[in-house]
Amino acid sequence: MPHTTDINLKRRIATGHIAAAGAMLLGGGLPALAQTDGLAKFVVPFPAGGAADTMGRILVERLKEELKQNIVVENRAGASTRVAAEHLKNAPPDGNTVLMTLLDTTVIAPLVYANLRYDAKKDLMPITEICTVIYALAVNADQPYKTVAEYLAAAKADKNKASMGTTGLGSSLLSWRLT
Repeated sequence: MPHTTDINLKRRIATGHIAAAGAMLLGGGLPALAQTDGLAKFVVPFPAGGAADTMGRILVERLKEELKQNIVVENRAGASTRVAAEHLKNAPPDGNTVLMTLLDTTVIAPLVYANLRYDAKKDLMPITEICTVIYALAVNADQPYKTVAEYLAAAKADKNKASMGTTGLGSSLLSWRLT
């Protein structure tokens, strides 16, 4: 079995693909990356067809052009991005598998879940921010409130009528609260 340091080094090399994508999107130069003859895998932790999948596919097309390498998008949805993180952890440490993910995977999940199958500090190496996700508070247009203050007042007045949706336990949406 390879030494842990060797595995971590190879995982860092693998995440270099994401750094390259971020650099390209920001107009920076592409750093030298280890080229392989194999198929590279770009793991997206959400189902095909959504915004994250679309962004991942756009990045992959740019990476293919720059690296002159075959790269496939693998959608590994489920468990608030943990399925994809486990997939990356268990992938061969050859630099051919990278994960596009959220802070949910590396920051929130370790705080919420007691039995993760990966150690965010040891198994994953976040190296760049690719984009910023903006959350919005939305209500049914037929509701009487038009501002956050009006919504909060109505929610506090009758807590049985107030509700909210979330993308899931352990998601970054739960990192804020209405007070």
